[in-house]
Amino acid sequence: YGIPNMRVVIAGRNTLNWSHANWLGREREVLDFPLQPFDDAEMLQYIHKELYLDIDSQSEYEQQLKQLYMRTEGRPILLGLAVDVLNNRVLTLKELVEVPHHAFEAYLVSLINKLDQPLNWVVLLMAHVYHRFNLPLLRWILQNTALRELADEIDEAELLRILPRLTFVRQPSSSDSGDFVLHDEMRRLVTKYCWSLQDPHGDI
Repeated sequence: YGIPNMRVVIAGRNTLNWSHANWLGREREVLDFPLQPFDDAEMLQYIHKELYLDIDSQSEYEQQLKQLYMRTEGRPILLGLAVDVLNNRVLTLKELVEVPHHAFEAYLVSLINKLDQPLNWVVLLMAHVYHRFNLPLLRWILQNTALRELADEIDEAELLRILPRLTFVRQPSSSDSGDFVLHDEMRRLVTKYCWSLQDPHGDI
């Protein structure tokens, strides 16, 4: 914004709206770099760091990881969610890679509904809160919707402990306020694939 030594990096899947005041007349100031998905080696490095599984057969495990790479196409958001699903024991790796490629994205994202309650509902609610999400806001939502019975089930200290462990949940490193935000791409996927299963009639 006129400061000669300031640069900003923005990562996202959405095309910039050039008619927005932030970007109007700044087309020549923006450098656009497409980011490639993980390659095989990057996926393995990520999986070995984040995934906690007991392995019976190394050769079978390696074959299953190849199948997982094919199904996620190396997309970090899907690989991260697959790690969450496996670490939370929603499915086994064998069960996950048996899902057909054409149905994989929808099926994988819908498994968020099978996370322990109320964690699953908290993720769904976060998909509709764009900037920040915290416990006071959660309490307000639960008290003013058909979800009020969930309020008694929530252990707030436990929720604050486990929510940041999900790969698609972000928390400001400089904030002690308990604010969280859902990854932009996951917000779109949750809205597309999860709400219709939890709220088929649109009542909530």
